[in-house]
Amino acid sequence: MAAPQDTNTAADLAARIKTLRRTIRLSQAELAKRLGTRQSVVSRWEQGKHVPEDAFIAKMAELSGMTVAQFRYGAAPSEKAGLMPRTAWGRRLTDHLEAAHGMARKSGRREVAGALNILLEKCRSDEKAASPPQDRRR
Repeated sequence: MAAPQDTNTAADLAARIKTLRRTIRLSQAELAKRLGTRQSVVSRWEQGKHVPEDAFIAKMAELSGMTVAQFRYGAAPSEKAGLMPRTAWGRRLTDHLEAAHGMARKSGRREVAGALNILLEKCRSDEKAASPPQDRRR
């Protein structure tokens, strides 16, 4: 496994924790209860004052649908390049994620919908970054 990059800071991890919590629509107290800790601890993580223990990172990675390494260190550079693959049915991966996200929301599965939303936003940002710039002249 590749070593983490030096550019990844406690602030980057703090931002991922806050994004996860907001994506799955939980308060700090609700996330803390799910993880088995206190709200003040989650607050310190989100502020970058403390780094969570491995067990908490593993639980948050599971909630986000990421691997522990992806959650802890962010996406590897190789994961950021290229367009999202099309499936055998000719649809983009984002199309499938949108459909699954909608079904999860309708069925009341907030955790699943939150994890799918994280993946969906990642796919959308990767597609946007990989697409050629539009010519704005007409």
